Amino acid sequence: MNLCLDFGNTNCKAALVEQDNFLHQFSFTRATALQAIEDILLTYRPENAILSSVIKHDEQITQLLENHCKKVVILNEKTNLPFFNAYGTPEQLGVDRLALAAGALKVFPGENCLVICVGTAITYNYITSSKYFRGGAISPGPRLRFESLHTQTDKLPLLEEEMGYAPV
Repeated sequence: MNLCLDFGNTNCKAALVEQDNFLHQFSFTRATALQAIEDILLTYRPENAILSSVIKHDEQITQLLENHCKKVVILNEKTNLPFFNAYGTPEQLGVDRLALAAGALKVFPGENCLVICVGTAITYNYITSSKYFRGGAISPGPRLRFESLHTQTDKLPLLEEEMGYAPV
């Protein structure tokens, strides 16, 4: 069983995966991340872990993973991935976007993919059918857009983000 961790700007998420099947999914805050991960490790005992983090995460989390898992991968621009990263400045590319590209290639092999991810920011990521990550664009997410329009205009109210669908 594999533990996949995604530390975003707003939320921390985790999933337990085995043979391409999601067994459990979790969501927690940065403040509770260490305890939540320890609970997951002790309860489910995954063999491997991968951490994708766009924030500076607590090094205790890395230690915890290394103490409980046989193999731990901290995703970065040097991680061996199933595509060629043709992004001009790979060291500046968010690792969340690398994870999205790898996932798109797994789900849609041999196809051109535009992967759009909506969170604190909205990212648009293009991967060619020949496995080249070409980059894309990044823009403010819904909450940042709502706050900006509210504070930078006289009459627009502050809208609340409402999820009318289940997050993927």
